[in-house]
Amino acid sequence: TAALDLFGYELEELQAQNVNMLMPDPWHSEHDSYLNAYLKTGQAKIIGSKREVLGLRKDGSTFAMELAVSEAFMRGEILFVGTVRDISERKQRELNLAFIDELQLLLGAPLLIEEIMQQTCARITDFLGVSRCLLIELDTEAEIADVVYEAHESGLSDISGRHTITNFLEEQEQEPLLAGQPILIGDTQNHHRISKRTKNFAALDIGSILLIPFVSEKRLKFVLTICNQQPCQWQAVEIDLLQELAPRIFVRLERARAEAALRESESRFRDLADNMSQFAWMADEKGFIFWYNQRWFEYTGTTLEEMQGWGWMKVHHPEHLDRVVKRIQYSWDTGEIWEDTFPIRSKEGEFRWFLSRAVPIRDASGKILRWFGTNTDITSTREQEQRVRASEARLRLAMQAANLSLWQWDIDKDKIYWSHDSHEFSSMEPRQVVGGLQHFLNLVHRNDREAIEQSLRSCLSNGKPFHAEFRTRKSEHAYAWVLSTAYLTTDSTDNSTVMVGVNLDITERKKSELEIKLSEERLRNAAESAGFGMLHINLLEETTAFSPEMKRMLGLPENADNNLKFGEVPDWIHPKDRSAYQKHLQESAALPEGKNQSLDHRIIRPDGETRWVRLHARPVFTGKGSRRKATQLIGTLLDITSQRQFEQSLKEARQMAEAANESKSAFLANMSHEIRTPMTAIMGYIDLIDELIDHKIATTYLSTVRRNGEFLLDIINDILDLSKIEAGKLDIIRDRFSPHQLLEDVCSIMDVRAAENRLELDIFYDGKIPAEIESDPKRLKQILINLVGNAIKFTMKGSVKIFVSCNDQQLQFIIVDTGIGITTRQQKRLFRPFSQGDHTVNREFGGTGLGLAISQRLANMLGGEICVESEKDKGSKFTVTIATGDISEVKMIQPRASTEPSQEPKKEEEIVLNCRVLVVDDRREIRFLSKRFLTLAGASVAEAVDGEQAIVVVTESMQENQPFDLILLDMQMPKLDGYETARQLRKLGFTAPIIALTADAMQGDMNRCIECGCNDYLSKPIDKTLLLQTINRYVNSDTDLV
Repeated sequence: TAALDLFGYELEELQAQNVNMLMPDPWHSEHDSYLNAYLKTGQAKIIGSKREVLGLRKDGSTFAMELAVSEAFMRGEILFVGTVRDISERKQRELNLAFIDELQLLLGAPLLIEEIMQQTCARITDFLGVSRCLLIELDTEAEIADVVYEAHESGLSDISGRHTITNFLEEQEQEPLLAGQPILIGDTQNHHRISKRTKNFAALDIGSILLIPFVSEKRLKFVLTICNQQPCQWQAVEIDLLQELAPRIFVRLERARAEAALRESESRFRDLADNMSQFAWMADEKGFIFWYNQRWFEYTGTTLEEMQGWGWMKVHHPEHLDRVVKRIQYSWDTGEIWEDTFPIRSKEGEFRWFLSRAVPIRDASGKILRWFGTNTDITSTREQEQRVRASEARLRLAMQAANLSLWQWDIDKDKIYWSHDSHEFSSMEPRQVVGGLQHFLNLVHRNDREAIEQSLRSCLSNGKPFHAEFRTRKSEHAYAWVLSTAYLTTDSTDNSTVMVGVNLDITERKKSELEIKLSEERLRNAAESAGFGMLHINLLEETTAFSPEMKRMLGLPENADNNLKFGEVPDWIHPKDRSAYQKHLQESAALPEGKNQSLDHRIIRPDGETRWVRLHARPVFTGKGSRRKATQLIGTLLDITSQRQFEQSLKEARQMAEAANESKSAFLANMSHEIRTPMTAIMGYIDLIDELIDHKIATTYLSTVRRNGEFLLDIINDILDLSKIEAGKLDIIRDRFSPHQLLEDVCSIMDVRAAENRLELDIFYDGKIPAEIESDPKRLKQILINLVGNAIKFTMKGSVKIFVSCNDQQLQFIIVDTGIGITTRQQKRLFRPFSQGDHTVNREFGGTGLGLAISQRLANMLGGEICVESEKDKGSKFTVTIATGDISEVKMIQPRASTEPSQEPKKEEEIVLNCRVLVVDDRREIRFLSKRFLTLAGASVAEAVDGEQAIVVVTESMQENQPFDLILLDMQMPKLDGYETARQLRKLGFTAPIIALTADAMQGDMNRCIECGCNDYLSKPIDKTLLLQTINRYVNSDTDLV
C-alpha cells in the first residue's frame, strides 16, 4: 500500500506491467542491461545492494528514492523483490546546503548593494523554480511594504516599489510576521482569510506566496519573499532554506550599506582633506600609511607608490629622521597621540618646518583601527619666533659684549636702581637699590664727583640728555671707567619723573688710549732717531696725514697744512715717478689683510734737492665677514739716498767689469784670428814645401816646424776655451752616444804617444756600464785626452790605466799612472789657470797649465768633477765623474777590456774635384794656398780679394750662366765682411754651397755663420784633408742646400 501511495497507482494498474513504468526514461536501458546480464550469467550486479535512483509517479513527476533489490525462488521460479524509500526531502536538504554554500561564497565577494540583491534574488528564483523572489522592507506604522528588489520569470511585470500592506495582509496576519513567523499562502485566489484581497494578488500575477521575515533586536528588518503564478503547496525544506538565507542576506546587505556609507564618508572626507591647507594622511593600526591627501603630493612631488608604508622617510631631513622614527614608533606601539615638529623637503629641494600630529581611531571596544595624521606648515611662525629669540639674544649679547648695564633714577623718591650687570664694574650688587643720588656720588672717584653732580643737576634743570665719562669704585682700591648716557622720561605707572640710562665699561679703552699715547710717543722718538716718517690715509674720508718726521724729510714746515686727497699725487713726487706712486697706493689699498708692499721713488724738496725714499704701505681692515674691508692705509717713508748711491756705484762697477770681460773675450777672439790666419799660411806652405823637397834632413826639419806649429795651435785652443768659459759663452751640446766607443777613440788617439814613451795603455771596466749616455761627447773626449795625455807625458816608464764604472747615474773614469807624482802643495794649485805643479815642471815638460783648469770646469758643466790623489815619485790617480742623464730604459753592457794598440790608420782615398770654386780672402797667401790645394785636386779656382769683389764676380758668372759650384768665404775682411757678403749673395739668388773660413772658433761665431747664409764652416789654419772632404761632400750632393 505504501508503494502504491508513493507512486500514485492502484494495484490493478501495476499488475503484470513492466517495472520500467516506475522509472523515467534514462533508467530503462540500464535496468534492461542489468536484467539480461543476470539471466545469461547468473551474476547479479545490483542484487543485495542499495542504490539511489529516480522514481516516476503516475502524474509524471519524479522523486528521489532508495532502491534495494533481492532475489527469491518460488516453485522453481526466480522472483525479484524490490524495496523503495522516498528520500526526496533528504536530497532537497543536501541541495539546499550546497546552494547556501554557493550563495555564501558569492556574498563574500566585494559587491555593491544592487549587485547583492540582484544576485541573491535571481539565484533563489532559479534554484527553487519560483516565479518571483522579492526583498521587502515593511513600515508598519505607515502600513507600507516597499519591494526594494525583485527577480521574476520572463513575461511577468515588475512589481518593485511601494505597496499598502493592508491590501494584501490583515492586521491579525501582520502580528506573526512581525514576530518572525513565516506566512504561507498556497492559493491566493482560494483562501478564506484573504478573499477580499484576491484581486490585488491577481493583478500582480501572484497565485501563491511565502513570506520569511528576518527579525533582529526585536525589530523586523526585512522580508524575504517567493511567489508562484499558480497555487502550490509550500514544502518545509523551502521554508527552512529561506529561513537560513534571510539572516545571511540581511547581514551582507547591512555590511554593504555600511561599506557604501563608509565609502561615501571617506569620499567626502577625501574631498575635504584634499582641499584643506594642511597635509593629511591615514595609517593602519601598525603605522603603515596607505593614504595621503593631494596637498602632500603637490608639496613633495611624490606618488602614493613612493610614499606608502614608511616611504615618507625619503622626504624627511636626515638630521631629524632618527628622532622622528623613534617617537612615532613609540606612539604606534603605545597608542598615545603623537606630536612632533621637523622639516619636510619640497619637490624643489627646500626644507620647511611642520607641526605633525596623529591620533588613533578606535572601535567600540577601544581597539585601534587606524591612525589619522596631519602636518601643518609652521615655517613662518617658527622663523618669526626665531627672529624674536635671536633679537632678544642679540640684545643680551650686545649688552654683555659692550659691557652695558641699565640704571634708573626715580627722582621723586630719590632711589637709583642698578641692573644685574652693574656689579661687573662697580661695587653694587645685582638689582641693588641705592639710597639716592648722594649714595651714588660716593661711589664716584673724588676727582670726578663734582663734575658728575653738576652735569646731573644741569640735566634736571634743562631736560637735556646726560652724557659723561667718570670713574666709579669697583672695589676698595680699584676703580672702573664708565661712559654713562641717560635721558629724562615719565614712568607710565605713576607719572613720576625718572632718568633712564646705560653705563658702558670703558676701562680697557682708557688703558688702550694711554698705551697708544705712550706708544705714539715712543714711535715718534724712534722715527726721529731712525730717520723715517709716517703717513696715515683714511680710505673712507679720503684724507692724508703726515707725521712731523715725514714733513721734515720732505722739507715742509711742521705747521704746513695738508689738504691732500687719496689718489692725488703730491707736487714733491719726482715727475718720472708720479704714475708709479699713484699705482702703488691704489694697489696697496687692494692688498689682502696682513700683506704690504714697498716702492722706491724720488722726491724733490723745496730747495730743489732730489732724494731717494722707500715707501712701505699696508692696509688696515675693519668689520667682520663679508663686510670686512680696508679702511685705512698706514705707511712709512725712509730716506734711502745713500743706499741708492751705493747701489749705483756697484752697478757701474759691475758694468765696467762686464765691459772689461767682453773686451777681454773680444781681444782673445781677435788674437785667435790674428794668430790662426798666419798659421794657416805657415802650416800650408810647409805642406807645399814638403811635397817639393825629397831630402831626408830637410824633411826632418819641416816635421819639427810642423810639430811646433801644432803645439802653438794647442796653446791657442786652450786660451780660447778658457776665454769662452770665463765669458759664459762655452755651450754644452748634449747628445746620446756610446761611452765605450768614445773610450776606444781616445785610446786610439793616445796609443801612438804611449808607444813612443814605451808605456802600456789599458782600459778596465768595473761592472756594467750604459750602452749609451746623454752628455757632450766632444767635451768629455777633450777631458779624457787631456788627462790621459798628461799621464803619458809625466810617466817615464810603467803604464797608464783607465778604470771605468757606473754608479747612481754617474759615470766614473779613473786614470792611474806610474809617473812622477804630485806633492800636496802642488795639488792645491793644480786646477788654477796658467798653473802647473811648479816652474820646473813647465821647464822640463812644457805646457801652459790650462788643460786641467779647463777640464775641471768642463767636468762641472757635465754634472761632475775631477779629483786627484798623488804622492811624489809614486804616480797619480785622477778621478773624473760626469752625469749620465736619464738611463732608466738604457741597456747595461759589459764591454771587453781593450789592451791592443791601435792599428795604423787607413790611407785616405785621393779626392778628385771637378767643380768651379771661388776663394774669397783678403790675405794673398791664404788665397794662393787654398787655390793650390783645390787645383791639385782638379778644381777650377777663381779669386776675390774682398766681399765687394766677390759679389761682382758672382753676379757676372750668374749672368754668363756659368755660376760657381761653391764659394770658400773668409768671414773677417775689410770693407764688406764675410757675414754681410753671404747675406747679399743669397739675396742675389746664389744657391750653391758657401763654406765659411773663420779663425774665431767660438760656438756663437759658428752659429752666426750659419744664420747669415753659410752652409758650413772651417776653422783656420786650413786642414787640407778636411777642406777637400768638405768641398767634395757638398759639390757631389744632389740636395738643394739653401
